[in-house]
Amino acid sequence: MKSKRERGTVLLEAAVSIPLLALLMMTAVTIFSWTVHFYFVQLADMEMEQEVQMAFQRIMEEALESERIRKLIYWQGYAFVKKQDPLKRSKEDKPTFESSYWLHSMYGLDKLVAGTDDAPMTGDHALAGVKIIAFDIDEDIENPGIYHLEIAAQSMVTQHEYRLSSCVYLPAGCSETGEKRE
Repeated sequence: MKSKRERGTVLLEAAVSIPLLALLMMTAVTIFSWTVHFYFVQLADMEMEQEVQMAFQRIMEEALESERIRKLIYWQGYAFVKKQDPLKRSKEDKPTFESSYWLHSMYGLDKLVAGTDDAPMTGDHALAGVKIIAFDIDEDIENPGIYHLEIAAQSMVTQHEYRLSSCVYLPAGCSETGEKRE
């Protein structure tokens, strides 16, 4: 039998240890939930950067292969005019074809598309929600043949923006041998 002094010790220990255990569990759950939250934030930003980089690389390659770039009339986009067989030496009037890139609104997001609206280059990842906020190609006024390319995107998950820009030189007016035409 317990003495009167030892009565309630288990209750007192439980009254102290249960709140401490609850506090430790709440701390662990909070740390875990913040870790998961920041993981998805980082994942959304990385996906946005990757989509913009891949689209920008493709557009830069198109620009470098083109002989000129023209603005589309009905869409916010550009057409890259290329020669069908640039390596074949023949007449100067070679047949040309165009590759088009423009912004298309799908499900409330402006997505960059190439050639058809069915296959967007950006904005298809569910965790990122990438919206293109700028797609510009401008020819330099002072230096003809130099084009400034820019793509900017915003993640609808994090509201962060990512922007890439570069310049490309298209030697307009040059012959096949690289000599300037008069």
